[in-house]
Amino acid sequence: MIKRLVICIGIFMTAVLSTAFTAPSDNSLASGADNTILASWQETINVLDNILAINTDDQNQLLMYSEEEVKNVQSLLEKLGYNCGGIDGIIGPNTRQALNALQRDKRGASGNAHSDIKLANPEIVINIPQYNLSLIDQGKVIRQFDIAVGTPYEQTPTGNFNIFFKMENPTWFPGSNFSEQTPVPPGPDNPLGTRWMEFVPNYGIHGTNKDWDISYPVSGGCIRMHDVEARELYRSVPINTPVAIVYETLAIIQKNDGLYLKVFPDIYRKNTSTAERLHQLYEPFATAGYKMIPQNIILPQEGNEIYEVKIAIQSNVKPIGRGPSYSMHP
Repeated sequence: MIKRLVICIGIFMTAVLSTAFTAPSDNSLASGADNTILASWQETINVLDNILAINTDDQNQLLMYSEEEVKNVQSLLEKLGYNCGGIDGIIGPNTRQALNALQRDKRGASGNAHSDIKLANPEIVINIPQYNLSLIDQGKVIRQFDIAVGTPYEQTPTGNFNIFFKMENPTWFPGSNFSEQTPVPPGPDNPLGTRWMEFVPNYGIHGTNKDWDISYPVSGGCIRMHDVEARELYRSVPINTPVAIVYETLAIIQKNDGLYLKVFPDIYRKNTSTAERLHQLYEPFATAGYKMIPQNIILPQEGNEIYEVKIAIQSNVKPIGRGPSYSMHP
């Protein structure tokens, strides 16, 4: 019975990755109770296919599916490695991300992956206090992703690196600080998610099975991403892709009505929100013709909140060159 169930799941996985989303009907592979299993899988595949065909942001279109149907779909997605953030019967943000990732992978399998990013010279810039990863190609920011970073006690390293190793569906080996040393194989319980991109020995950019801890300093020094976004990044960056990791708590953002200063939490207490650093970032804008509003500038000594304030107005502004990606984009 177990062997037949494994065969059924194999048939189902092949069907999901095909362009038609249909499972073959081979009566020689199942009978009796196994026919019921196949019928159940086929019904779930049909529900999933219908959900993929609609706009999952339209709540009215999703009301036609019962909680049980959604749970079956979530269970199916988890078995294929698409993290839904839990089996709760609700098509929330995590489940939508999983559906979108499956849709992209399906298009890729059929040779029509229009949403995949094809880059000439990709590079990655990560700003730790911003919890942000920027994918850049030829000086242009292509995508930005929310990330989790290392704790203040296990900090993410800064510097210039390169991705030297990639792996799909990795096994997680606990570090020496874990009392339980049993490796965790690929699957929904794996804290590395489904993708691993290593830039320093034992440090990598990877997915996660805990989508709720993105945008926090919670890792052992690695860079965590929503698993569906880790899949997208994985497809876009080859081995030897440069990875620049910076610690920048100040950013100047250029908007139509002037310049804005954005301040990020100094999570590692490096005291980088200084007047000297602000002057360095502001200097090219002053040369371009911006006029500062001094009374608006208050640099915090400590704080865990992100805040933004207007610091300069336009005054015969001249075009300026593009600065560092992490200081020019919100």
